[in-house]
Amino acid sequence: MLIGNDLKQVRRELGLTQKGLAEKLGVSLPTVVNWELGKSTPRGQNRIKLDDFLTETIGDEDFIDDQMWDDLQIVSDEMGFEDMIEMFRTIIRKHKLGLLDL
Repeated sequence: MLIGNDLKQVRRELGLTQKGLAEKLGVSLPTVVNWELGKSTPRGQNRIKLDDFLTETIGDEDFIDDQMWDDLQIVSDEMGFEDMIEMFRTIIRKHKLGLLDL
């Protein structure tokens, strides 16, 4: 789960303001601010919304350059995932459970 500066960096790379991200996720501006400051972490439905948004965005070719996309596809195939989205969802899920430190 991206929180703190990692979430802030990804949000900026996507060209979103904190308000813009809040609107896309259907949460309040203070919620996003607190996530980025590390004062709170997404929980419940907010965690699912953020995970889904980031998973969909990571699949965007504008966010990941072609070489990285190709490398991720190779890793995904070698690990036996059906596609990269399945791999990303698994990484996110395991990270939330504390089983994987990204």
